[in-house]
Amino acid sequence: MTQRIDPDFDALQAEIHAYHDAFIAAHVENRPEFLVQDLSEDYVNVSRGELLRPAKEEILAMFTDYLGHATFSEYRMPEEPRIGFSDDGSVTWSIF
Repeated sequence: MTQRIDPDFDALQAEIHAYHDAFIAAHVENRPEFLVQDLSEDYVNVSRGELLRPAKEEILAMFTDYLGHATFSEYRMPEEPRIGFSDDGSVTWSIF
């Protein structure tokens, strides 16, 4: 029988917030490699009802082009994020 460990959801939520802050900083500082560093090899993007499976290199090229042509004077969230976890804390989702 597996011993149940109760996750620290406050710490997990703080970790998700910190990651999102770093994601924003990567936009402002033009660091496209940060935006793709944690993508899984089986990444799936849903866009306009289609499932897309771009390679990590394709996504990096897209972000490199995008950030190379963008300047951010401000980047902020218009509302509080929504973050959820599975009961055991092993899976999370977030909407920012």
